[in-house]
Amino acid sequence: MNQLSSLIQPESVFFLHEAKSDVEILSFVADQLFEKSIVKDTFKEALLQREKKFPTGLPTQGVGVAIPHAEAQFVNQDHVTIAILPQPIPFQMMGMPENHVDVSIVFLLALTKSESHLEILKELMQIIQNQKILSALLQSKQADEVLEIIQSFVLSEGD
Repeated sequence: MNQLSSLIQPESVFFLHEAKSDVEILSFVADQLFEKSIVKDTFKEALLQREKKFPTGLPTQGVGVAIPHAEAQFVNQDHVTIAILPQPIPFQMMGMPENHVDVSIVFLLALTKSESHLEILKELMQIIQNQKILSALLQSKQADEVLEIIQSFVLSEGD
């Protein structure tokens, strides 16, 4: 469960107080990743198109989560970005796009190998299924706090 925490950097944690839509959130994060050369200039469009076709909102109990991503061909460097949304934003539900999920935490994946997705998703699912961890992430105020919560969860899972 260590791969995930190694892909999240403090500068990759965003607290988006002004976000108004899923497209705005995904566009902002994609732009940030492009500025750091983590993704290619085609990443944002691929991400938005993929989210339209294959929505990623997960109807978890308590804190809603989304796990958007684009294909590996649009990525230069493995990276996971976390966006904390103080006001939930509706995302289309995975598998049921006619329904919406009020999302408060977005884990955006940028991975260079398609086979990496499965391993990272497994690790993320352990976090997503833990409402205590999701609540702690949602209440955090700083990037270091978010990383600490994830790192301590990762360490406790290894015990």
